[in-house]
Amino acid sequence: ISAFSHQVIEMDQIWGRRGEFVHEQMYEIQSPHARFSLLEGLLIALLEDSSLIDTRVSYSLGFLSNPEFQSKELVADLGISQKHLNRLFDKYVGINPKSLNRINRFQTAVRSIERHVRIDWADLALECGYYDQSHFITDFKRIAGVTPVDYLHRLTSDHNFIVA
Repeated sequence: ISAFSHQVIEMDQIWGRRGEFVHEQMYEIQSPHARFSLLEGLLIALLEDSSLIDTRVSYSLGFLSNPEFQSKELVADLGISQKHLNRLFDKYVGINPKSLNRINRFQTAVRSIERHVRIDWADLALECGYYDQSHFITDFKRIAGVTPVDYLHRLTSDHNFIVA
């Protein structure tokens, strides 16, 4: 799956006729939220087919949802090396566990920012699994292109977009 990372690829090139069908359904739906729900449902259905994914990756994905994820603990639980885990993730997920964990922490932070009127940034950083506020800001800016404070100030009523 890593061959698809950082590229735009038509669904029918990956899923054939199923991709064409989903594309047609998405075209008919006006709401971006409903489009994402449709696509999410398809992806979840594919993931539930256990023959498509290695059980070690399935286990790891659950482990990675914890913001206090420690790679050493995970590879010890699995009984494999970090390098082998990275190869499995490259094959089945498209990014390594560390990158996925970074994305999960970022998403947790964004959801928290969107829910709060007043934010204690140091507490938020710790809640999301960052070592300190500086690490949080650096990671957030690397992903979003803006600092968390700038992100908060640029939020629009549609939380999926910020004003550039």
